[in-house]
Amino acid sequence: MPDCFSILAEKEAKIQATIFGDNVAHYDKAVKFGKEYEISNARIKHIKEQYRTTEEEYEMEFVDTTIIRPLFQASSRDDVPEYCDIGAIPHIVESEDRHGKDTNSLCS
Repeated sequence: MPDCFSILAEKEAKIQATIFGDNVAHYDKAVKFGKEYEISNARIKHIKEQYRTTEEEYEMEFVDTTIIRPLFQASSRDDVPEYCDIGAIPHIVESEDRHGKDTNSLCS
């Protein structure tokens, strides 16, 4: 059993993911070639020069708490998440907080 393997985005190769040790067997079963995944709780770190396989400077390191969730089912793309730029979310300004206190007076 290998003690490490890497995942690389095929189209743009923006970041690589590296999996070490006991996590290899676990993630090897969870990740399939050609599928799309949402990855959370991975450690982002600078790639040491001797391990770099792309021109990118950073990699995701999968750890015990990393979660990989398939984005799309093979039969349908109806479950496509809709992401938006944080700047596109409207900012709501209220003069009172939920407890009925005037928030403007808190800053003066």
